[in-house]
Amino acid sequence: LGITTRQKLIGEMFLPTLVYLFTTILMVHSIRFSGSRHLKFLSRGIIPQWGKLSYAAYLCHYPVPEITNKIFGLYPEIYSYYFSFGFACFQFAITLLLTYVIALMLHKWIEIPFLKLKERAQFSSQNDYLQRVTKAITS
Repeated sequence: LGITTRQKLIGEMFLPTLVYLFTTILMVHSIRFSGSRHLKFLSRGIIPQWGKLSYAAYLCHYPVPEITNKIFGLYPEIYSYYFSFGFACFQFAITLLLTYVIALMLHKWIEIPFLKLKERAQFSSQNDYLQRVTKAITS
């Protein structure tokens, strides 16, 4: 207790801090220069797609890192021998890729069908309401 290992320092403390710092700097920069031409890259490519997948990514952002930690922890000799900042970055990249793929599947096969179902239900309820109002007015 109280002894911080190299793995804990790099993997659990340093890398997430760098990720949070980078995203905070990106957000502040985006807010400060919103509408500027040099931020057009934020409206193209993978970033808008990630925005569409944000809810699905939120749902799987906790279990995926836990699972990858368990998988990498199954091989303690590799995990402890090769553990370095590079290995932590590799594990982070694998986790991010898995989160994106799982979020994509959740979005495509669960979220979109339910959103379409919701739209149909709203349309039919609005249509029923309009028919009742029209019937009330004409009678």
